[in-house]
Amino acid sequence: MTEQDSGWSLLTLLFLEINMLKYNPMRASSFIPLPPDIYCRKAIVNVKNFDLMCLKWACLGALHPSLNNPDRIANYEPYSNELNFNDISFPMELKNIAKFEKNNEHISINVFGLEKSPVSSSKIKHNIIGPLYHTKMRKVNHINLLYLEAENSNNGHFCWIKNMSRLVGCQINKHGHAVFICDGCLVFFQEKVIYKNI
Repeated sequence: MTEQDSGWSLLTLLFLEINMLKYNPMRASSFIPLPPDIYCRKAIVNVKNFDLMCLKWACLGALHPSLNNPDRIANYEPYSNELNFNDISFPMELKNIAKFEKNNEHISINVFGLEKSPVSSSKIKHNIIGPLYHTKMRKVNHINLLYLEAENSNNGHFCWIKNMSRLVGCQINKHGHAVFICDGCLVFFQEKVIYKNI
């Protein structure tokens, strides 16, 4: 204000607070086990990778689903050169998913997160939130991913959500009935006809 000829002047500072945070982008790398309450829903394929390419294995799991041991990398190694990762570094950051979609024009991705439930329940300890990343255009091969974070490290991990209704359904109702969920906003519908018309 003093520089804009207001006539005001600063006499003293009574309080000054500075917050500094280390920038730590969300990035994903090697295997993290699912929390037990998420694992028991049987809605996610969590590939046990020990390299930095969990996004690659999660996408290949979605494109080439395996009925036997879907968590094993060996099921997807024959397809390992199918995806284009040009100009993308690993561990994968959320901001690079748009670049991955551009490199692989037939694939679109939504990424959801996980948070501890504010309601203390013996069965539901985590809720699905998001999307943390939402595709600009849904394509022929659309993949929903779950982003996990390790509790005691900066490690993150992508998993393929093979059944969104089963994953999110228990957050919505206690009856176990199937619901139809919009994977853009997590709004749910009881009837498929209504869901298809949105």
